[in-house]
Amino acid sequence: MEIVKLGIVGAGGLSTKKIYPSLSYIPEVKLEAVCDLDENKTKRNAEKFGANSVL
Repeated sequence: MEIVKLGIVGAGGLSTKKIYPSLSYIPEVKLEAVCDLDENKTKRNAEKFGANSVL
C-alpha cells in the first residue's frame, strides 16, 4: 500500500470540522502540511491532525 502525502490549504471552521477529520478514515492518506493565512489556525490544525509541516 502506497501512502499519499496530502497538504491542505485552509484551516477555518468548515475544513476543521469536515475535511481534516475525514482523513482518519482513509489509511492511504497522511496529512503532511497545513497552510492558512491565520498562523494560529495553521498551527492548531497541524498539531491536532498530525501534520509535519506548517506553511
